[in-house]
Amino acid sequence: MALIDGDDAVNGRAYPYQHFNRIKNNFSQDAPQINLTNPQRGMTVSDNVDNRLWHRLAAGYEEILQAGGVLTFENEVLCFEGEVLTWGL
Repeated sequence: MALIDGDDAVNGRAYPYQHFNRIKNNFSQDAPQINLTNPQRGMTVSDNVDNRLWHRLAAGYEEILQAGGVLTFENEVLCFEGEVLTWGL
């Protein structure tokens, strides 16, 4: 059992500073969707090679899309089916 593998923490168990640094760094590692051996639903992990974010669902991972602004293609605003686009707050 190890936090780095995606296992839940156990009450009363002391963890070394490396584990807490991994938590602080959002479990950034190479290919986390492959390398985590026991991922938990709801986990958000970061791939430190290509800087992609992944969200763990029951059936696998979905990528969290990141953009500095609104995604467009041929001057059209891109939205994926079932997604909500917000503009300014």
